Amino acid sequence: FATSYIRALQRTVHYSCNQINLHYIMVDIRQEVCGVIVAGTPAPGINGVISAVVIKCLSLDIVPIGFLYGFEYLKQGITKYYQTLRIEDVTRVHNRGGSILYTSKEQIKTEDDLENCIRALQHLRVKYLITIGGTETAFSAHKLALGFRDRSLLLNTSSNINNNHQQ
Repeated sequence: FATSYIRALQRTVHYSCNQINLHYIMVDIRQEVCGVIVAGTPAPGINGVISAVVIKCLSLDIVPIGFLYGFEYLKQGITKYYQTLRIEDVTRVHNRGGSILYTSKEQIKTEDDLENCIRALQHLRVKYLITIGGTETAFSAHKLALGFRDRSLLLNTSSNINNNHQQ
């Protein structure tokens, strides 16, 4: 019974209100959440990485969410600029240019930026975080990892096509 109840909660429910289609995805709050952030300049292969992350997360029963515009709103503590990613969102994106999550050159620079990001990620229950970008993004991810040292967050950084940062 519990399994079928959880599956029922995970199904997409469509509401139509005054010719505006609003999509709500009901999720069991016990599920783990994986966040994806794309920051820096667009590079080839970004959408392919996003697609691979979403497919793997869904196969592991983890809810993937993508943060729109990189760190731009997260570092202000604003949590409304994200979208839950579904298989339909990513199956045919590898041919598209740019990033389906958009991107921003904004990075974590101050302690306030860091604290706002930490609070926003905790509010959304993000347990895993994947950042996609270059050296600056890897440094922002490093700051987040240090900020989450006493909390639960597993972080992975995917380099850009230039592979311009040292391991």
